[in-house]
Order: sequence, then C-alpha cells, then structure tokens
Amino acid sequence: MNTTEFSVKAMSDAPLPANIFKNDRVYLQSVIDGLSGNVVKWAVTKMPNQREAIVGALGTTSGNLSRIYSKAALDKHQSEEILDILRVYNEACEIFGSKEKADLWLSISIPALRGEIPQKLLDTFIGRRLVLEALDKIRYGEFS
Repeated sequence: MNTTEFSVKAMSDAPLPANIFKNDRVYLQSVIDGLSGNVVKWAVTKMPNQREAIVGALGTTSGNLSRIYSKAALDKHQSEEILDILRVYNEACEIFGSKEKADLWLSISIPALRGEIPQKLLDTFIGRRLVLEALDKIRYGEFS
C-alpha cells in the first residue's frame, strides 16, 4: 500500500492507500478488502488518546488488541469503524493544523456537543457524525 499524503504531518505515515479520505472508491475498496491489523496498531500507537474509542468501535478489549494487530485483514465492519475514526481524526488535524491541537480539542468538553468530550463519542457512528458536524462548523465559521 502507498502511504497517504495528508495535509498534516501527524498522519503522513499512516499505512493507508493514497487519497483514501478524498476518494470514496478507494475508501470503499479498502473496506471491502479489509484493513490490515497493522493499521489498528498504527492508530493506537500514533493516537493513544483515541485508544478507548478504537477498542470500543472494534468491540474488543484492550487486552485483545494484540490479536487484532496480527490479522492480515479485518472484517468489513471493523475496517469501516477504524477508517471512520481515522477520518474524524484527520479532519481535526487539518482544521486545527496540528496533532497536538487536535488531541486537545478532542479531549475537552465542547458546548456544541452539549458539553460532551469528542473522543468519548468516537466509538459510535452517530457520535462520529456529531463530532464531524462540530468540526465542519469550526471549518466554516458557523457558531450557534
């Protein structure tokens, strides 16, 4: 797989196909083929604050992550969950301009999310959608 060129260096070494978050066909094919467990290992290593969300989204425990790391291909559901978390994280990094600022925003109570902490919402589909909506409001300067 080619390493993706992200606009923020925080995700520049992700073991994902090029343009995965900009090209729906590449994204879909990655889900169908199944991501390597190495992607999960990379995500947990590079995004330690999102570990709990990753574990929850995969429906496993922290102790069983090493089993997932060794998989040649995750199933479609697990692949899609991981890619969706990475998509949200990538958006946060792009909007805030750095991994550190994205990590900070994801870890604090956000009024636009009814005081919820974004990283605690990343283990569900609807939670990730709400976080993306809040990020879009920041990107486009829409504050309510």
